[in-house]
Amino acid sequence: MVRYAPLWSRVCVRHGRWLLDADADQPHEYLDVRHLPEVTFAQRRWGGVARRAVRAGAEPGKVFTLAHAVVAR
Repeated sequence: MVRYAPLWSRVCVRHGRWLLDADADQPHEYLDVRHLPEVTFAQRRWGGVARRAVRAGAEPGKVFTLAHAVVAR
């Protein structure tokens, strides 16, 4: 199920929606990213970033968490 997928893999480029965190008993909430081309671009590039992280000895999840913290600040 998508809600248990890592946060970085919850963007649906086709529908322009990003599934936000939710507990099991809460309704699903989505962020509309149709008008944010940089999110779509970043989602398409994520596979390459994750592969480079692994080659460098880093966990992709930690790389995403750091990038998210920088952007969210």
